[in-house]
Formats: sequence, C-alpha cells, structure tokens
Amino acid sequence: MRAAAALAMALALLTLESVVVQFTGHAVAGLDVTLVIVAYLALKALPLEGALTSFGVGYLLDVMSGRPTGLYTFLAMLAYVGAKLGSSLVVVKGRRRFALFCVAVEAGHAVAAWLLQGAVARDPVGTAPLGALPLQLLLTGAAALALYPALHVLDPGEERSRQDMIR
Repeated sequence: MRAAAALAMALALLTLESVVVQFTGHAVAGLDVTLVIVAYLALKALPLEGALTSFGVGYLLDVMSGRPTGLYTFLAMLAYVGAKLGSSLVVVKGRRRFALFCVAVEAGHAVAAWLLQGAVARDPVGTAPLGALPLQLLLTGAAALALYPALHVLDPGEERSRQDMIR
C-alpha cells in the first residue's frame, strides 16, 4: 500500500468518523478505523514503509482527537509492532480472518490507550471506559469487514521483490 494513499484514506476516514460521532452523539464507544489501516499495513507493507505510515496515521489521530499529543502516535506504532509480530504467528487470509485480526489488535490497543491515558492525563474524560470495549471491538470488526475491499484495491497484496524496490 502506498503511504500517501494510506494517509489520505486515514484522513478521510477520521473526518467521516468525527462527523458520524458528532451527529449521532456516540462518544461512549469509539470506532477505530485508523487501527484497521495500521493492521493492514502490518500484514501487507514492508517494515519501514508500514512503520512510517503507521506513525503518520497515529499523528493524524492525535491531531484530530485533541487528546494528549503523542499518545496515539505512540499507540499506533505499538499496535503496528504488535500486529507485525502477531502476523508472523497466524495466517490472515480473507475478510473474516482480517476482521478477527483487527479485533485482536483493537483489544490490545484499547487497553493500552486506557492505561496510558489514565497515567498521563489528570482528568481522563475522553477515555472510553473498559465497559464499552465489547461494543468498540464489534464496531472495529464491522469497520474491518467494510474496509477490507477498499484496502485490497489500494494494495492487492502482491509481495514486492527486491528488484522492484531497487527500481
């Protein structure tokens, strides 16, 4: 997946997510669409490309969320590394397995966000309680199912050879 396409998709999805949350008022459980992109990068992108793009996606989330600066950048990188390690342990082929993979990455991401937000913020108002975690996991799984075809069109998953990287 090209980094610019992933960042543009993340920006568009974050904008859409903020409008939907503002319109419906569902701030209790988050819909983490950016984590779906980070998980896809962990599966399909080259390590350096995926890490840099995940950093950019996390930075966009930091800018759009208004929470402590650097928190979601760090969490996106942590999720990328965890997903990259996890992708070596499991085979993720197809929509359903990708959605389950995203749900697992989201579970670790949400718990880490909750712990870090509570540790760095004096008043952790913006943090979703862990009681909302099942709904958040369900929404992220649904987003992964919906976004998989778009991600697959942007990057069909063809492994790049070293010759392609040199040219």
